[in-house]
Amino acid sequence: MPHYSGLSLYYQEQILEALPTLYMALDTTEGDANDANYVEVTTSGTGYVRREVELTSYSGGSVTNNADILFPVATASYGTVVALRLMDSITVGAGNCIARCPCDSTAIAENDRFEVLASGLDINLARTIT
Repeated sequence: MPHYSGLSLYYQEQILEALPTLYMALDTTEGDANDANYVEVTTSGTGYVRREVELTSYSGGSVTNNADILFPVATASYGTVVALRLMDSITVGAGNCIARCPCDSTAIAENDRFEVLASGLDINLARTIT
């Protein structure tokens, strides 16, 4: 039986160009491979909301964010962010996970801001998110 090493660049482009509007979610507990057991930052008193991710056009096997992703200044502690997810819904606690990744543990205290600078997010079909 033949073994295929991956999708063609053409098909990767078709998939990545068809992504819905994506929203970044911040998680204080990393879930599992079935996208279960993630704990998203609470909206209760923190000022937290998901942020839209503006993507570049497909190039070289991936898409990146073309603008900074700036979360609101925390009005209370978010806790420690340990994972990021890209969701298809802006509503906290709702929607489908499109991609996920762990991140460096980052404690977000009152008056702190979580941010991902432009081109700091790389989405491709081989690595998902880095």
